[in-house]
Amino acid sequence: MADVGMNPEQIERVFGALARIEQKIDGHIGTVQAHMEHDEVVQKALFERVEKLQLASARQKGYMTAMGALGGVLATAVGYVVDKMLGHH
Repeated sequence: MADVGMNPEQIERVFGALARIEQKIDGHIGTVQAHMEHDEVVQKALFERVEKLQLASARQKGYMTAMGALGGVLATAVGYVVDKMLGHH
């Protein structure tokens, strides 16, 4: 049987390639972590903006409900006054 092992030059090239791959992976890990941190900041800002929009929408709905109720009260009061005025004549 013949020895099928790798010669020292081939082993050196394989280990060199593995070292370059490891460096690239380490670089990508740093990049991904930086993106994740940035995304967390962006997500927090978006959440705060959505929360503000929801609050503004709730306020607007409350304002519109109050104005509708006030309009109803005013219409009833005007109707009552007109009815009293017409009823006395």
